[in-house]
Amino acid sequence: MMLRLLNSLPKKPQPVIVRYGMTTLIVGACFLLQRVVEARTQIFGFYLMYSAIFMAGSFFDRGSGFYATALSGALLLFTIKQHEGSMLPSEYALPVTLFLIIGLAVAALSEGLRNGWERAVAAEASKDVLLRELQHRTKNDLATAASVLSLQARSQSNPEVRAALLAAMARLQVLAKAHDQFEPVTGGKAVQMREYIEAICRQLTEAMSELCLVKVDVSCENFELPIQRAIPIGLIVNELVTNAYKHGFADHATGKVMVRLECGDRLTLTVEDNGKGSPKSATEGLGSRLIALLVKQLGGTSERSEGTPGCVVRIHIPESA
Repeated sequence: MMLRLLNSLPKKPQPVIVRYGMTTLIVGACFLLQRVVEARTQIFGFYLMYSAIFMAGSFFDRGSGFYATALSGALLLFTIKQHEGSMLPSEYALPVTLFLIIGLAVAALSEGLRNGWERAVAAEASKDVLLRELQHRTKNDLATAASVLSLQARSQSNPEVRAALLAAMARLQVLAKAHDQFEPVTGGKAVQMREYIEAICRQLTEAMSELCLVKVDVSCENFELPIQRAIPIGLIVNELVTNAYKHGFADHATGKVMVRLECGDRLTLTVEDNGKGSPKSATEGLGSRLIALLVKQLGGTSERSEGTPGCVVRIHIPESA
């Protein structure tokens, strides 16, 4: 809002003839409006001239504000002479003096106010640049770490170690994807959730294509969440879809995983597959423990049920979490 206001003001510096010419027009317009008000209300006053002084000082500079004060003072004397027949009766001396002092103060403060706005906007722009640079460096660091884990996984002959390294790599990539959707200039430090969830699922589909031919469908409303809430949800989606791939389908099986994220009075995340389902005797692994911790962090609840066929996991997260 402040940026839009500054963009609507005349650019500085302006030529002297423009500054003082426009100031004269502003003062003249306010003076005519003041005379109309006096004619309708029969109340003599000069309060509208303060707005002319303020506009001159904020639009141009302090000198224009001082000029507007002097011009307003001259018009005030002219009006007093019309009313009283004398240039300045003694009873008007103090009000006119106060008007001029306050006018000069308004002129000085109005220029200072604009300078303060300009400094605030410049500081905000500088902050956005630094935040973008930090975001870029963070994404690069996460990508580097994921690449290192990928190289280590390829060099491992032990399937369990290799799977653990690949899982760690996938979790780092989820963090990187959140930063891809994070736009500092929006002001809310928010993540576009539909694009974020789609990117995670697309990446998992590509990574798991050698194991099975499973299609992942994403249904997510177009809304934003703060990055500190979006990342846990992304990690939960990553773990649930990975579990569906690994445990719901046999090697080279075909099937479907449905991911839905709905935003109402609470957030509801549903991951459903049509695979062979989850056996009741299944032991809790690292992924399941991570999901439980993330759900607790978000203040939510989770429930698992059997599908027809397959498995359905539904997680409810309070909107105010």
